[in-house]
Amino acid sequence: MLFAILSLIIMVADYRQHKTQDLHTALSILTYPFQVIVDLPSKVTASLGSFFATHKTLARENKDYREKIQFYSAQQKMFLSIREDNEALRRQLNAKDKIYNKFSMSDILNIATDNFRHEATINSGEHDKVFIGQPVLTEGYIYGQIIQIAPFTSTVMQLTDTNHAIPVRNTRNGMRALAVGTGKVNTLELEAIAANADIRKGDTFVSSGLGRLFPADYPVAKVTDVEYEPGDPFVTVSATTFTNYNMSRQVLLVWDTSKAKVAKLNAASEEKDKEASSDASDQKDDKKEKGSEGKKKNEEAN
Repeated sequence: MLFAILSLIIMVADYRQHKTQDLHTALSILTYPFQVIVDLPSKVTASLGSFFATHKTLARENKDYREKIQFYSAQQKMFLSIREDNEALRRQLNAKDKIYNKFSMSDILNIATDNFRHEATINSGEHDKVFIGQPVLTEGYIYGQIIQIAPFTSTVMQLTDTNHAIPVRNTRNGMRALAVGTGKVNTLELEAIAANADIRKGDTFVSSGLGRLFPADYPVAKVTDVEYEPGDPFVTVSATTFTNYNMSRQVLLVWDTSKAKVAKLNAASEEKDKEASSDASDQKDDKKEKGSEGKKKNEEAN
């Protein structure tokens, strides 16, 4: 009975507050092969479905892909030219560098959803340089952020988790808001929206980039309902996420390369400061030695 109560206490503490991180990491290493095995049937099914596709379908898709590659190749060259011009203008104006991101694909191994947590386990971890708080995308939309890391897997908190919040911006009028999870699949709520605010059903909200956690201008949710109670200073705004959490099978991990550049610059600056302080210390020691030698000579002359 005592062990049952103790187990229940540990389960509740971990479930609500993630108190057993080290134990989670050890168990994730042990269970990783089983997660891969459980995910294998769906991958095999998808592979078999692709294998038995008709030659006509494959030929048509191949033609479409070639056309898209040519289109995106030409578009990329145009964007690179615009980017070079933009960077040249920024240098002339002495403006800050534009933020660029690096991406990496990862598969979803498991999804856990209930009234408290909406989380997914992916097959990328510390070995892949994943970090706590890292933003995660899917199909061009915001998916969530990393909250736990193991050597080969990570846990992603979805936008709909009740503990999650993301700063957003209305694309129609620029109004800023905070989108929080409701615990319901594909549903968010926009908090602290004044009763006289210009917001309507169908408005699209994108990530604002404030706090520099999530990249800016990625679609987050679309307003589906605006409710107002007479006398209430705020309205209740519900929104549906662009990410369909019931269908997503893969995600994109995002690295902000500008942060890496800043870290390198800071490290170089610290190294220079150390060298400068070391040189100053050596100069002081030389002056002391010269001073002591001068005193000795004066004493010998006297």
